[in-house]
Amino acid sequence: MEELKHNNWKLSRKFFTFGVVGVVNTLIDWVVFYVLCSILPPSSQSVSIAKAASYFVGMCCSFVLNTQWTFRDNINASKMKNLSAYIPVSFRFLLVGLFCLGINNLIYLVLSDRQGFEIFPLIVTTLVTYIVGFGLNNIWTYGKINNEIKD
Repeated sequence: MEELKHNNWKLSRKFFTFGVVGVVNTLIDWVVFYVLCSILPPSSQSVSIAKAASYFVGMCCSFVLNTQWTFRDNINASKMKNLSAYIPVSFRFLLVGLFCLGINNLIYLVLSDRQGFEIFPLIVTTLVTYIVGFGLNNIWTYGKINNEIKD
């Protein structure tokens, strides 16, 4: 029972820190998206390009912060001294990010008028990708990392 409480606390901490990282990434995403929407001509293609670019910038920040902070308990630091150890993790993180990007763009385009920056679709896409991204990263990206890395 005590172990279950400890595991629930660890999962809650990860969910919370993933959220904090997500807030930072969301702010970065939204600022980049706003700037790109301001300089690109208004069209659904420009909005999609701006959203993809802003999401990618946030995703790069997310990888660094989540690897070093949110999921650090999943990583044996002595095994991660070689940069090549990050390749499978970053590849899985990228796949999860691309999957969430697809969800992100689809929801945004369905909920928006496709003419630029809109807050309601951004909030919905953020909530959905937060839940999906946390689940996939916790279970798949960082779930069994130490078993894959050779000493």
